[in-house]
Amino acid sequence: MRRNTPRGRDALPGCAKGKAGAKWVQGYSIKTGLLEHGICDAETASETPLWHKLVPTFTSGVLYLFDLGFFERALFASAKAAGAHVLMRLKSTAKVKVVAHMSENGFAPLPGWSLAYFLSSVSRRRGTVFDLDVTWGKGKDMLSLRLVGYAHKATAIRWYLTTVPRSMLTARQVIQGYRLRWLIELLFRELKQTADLGRAFTADPHAVQALTYGAMLAHVLVRSVRIQAALANEIPLEQLRPLASLHVVRAFARELVDGLASSTRAEWHQLMTTVGDVLVGLARERKPSRSRQRIALKLGAIGA
Repeated sequence: MRRNTPRGRDALPGCAKGKAGAKWVQGYSIKTGLLEHGICDAETASETPLWHKLVPTFTSGVLYLFDLGFFERALFASAKAAGAHVLMRLKSTAKVKVVAHMSENGFAPLPGWSLAYFLSSVSRRRGTVFDLDVTWGKGKDMLSLRLVGYAHKATAIRWYLTTVPRSMLTARQVIQGYRLRWLIELLFRELKQTADLGRAFTADPHAVQALTYGAMLAHVLVRSVRIQAALANEIPLEQLRPLASLHVVRAFARELVDGLASSTRAEWHQLMTTVGDVLVGLARERKPSRSRQRIALKLGAIGA
């Protein structure tokens, strides 16, 4: 999100009183770590309608990870109808009924217990993994879903609601899969710290969009150069610090623009080699920060 000064509220009437700003919903590839889409509206606009504008339909066979800001039964219903899959945390206000659970002898049916009543009848010791069949809603709106839980301690169980069948992912794989969402949090940190995606001193929504697109383009450029340098030099991407990489790319800004405008690829390839060598020399951190190591190396995905 990029906030404007309060006087910008007239230009963005959907904003709350005394506040003004633009909210961005952005499409992000976990595989490449690059921003792929973006859509903007008033700060207080609901995220779900914005996301529907960005992604009008679910794609069959694709797993979508959401945070609790998108939690609604219709999202799960739409995904199931399209043959896609959804995974998100369970909202505490959702009234699900447990109809089966994993036991030593396989799945044991239950008569639609509440989650609280089910927990009163089973062990909740630390490290316990729960794998349940649940229903959500009533009548024609009722959905059959899967609920996976992990007990960090007896009084703290994290629940994950999903449409993913057990034939595709085990309960532990569901938990590990949801952790990939933390890569998005690292993206936000990188955008704010290295691409200056923060406050604006203008109330013009068009200027705000231009500044934000500029930050997004800077992120994609710097990240693409980092990926290229890491591949060319056969080193982990996490060892090339984002902020230091940004400074290197800024130093080659004119050359990069000229290289993109060049009529031949040879000049661009030579420039990438030069920039990559400088990145490795100035931005490499042989012992990267613990957060980048933990997310990227332990989860097997590209880190920040």
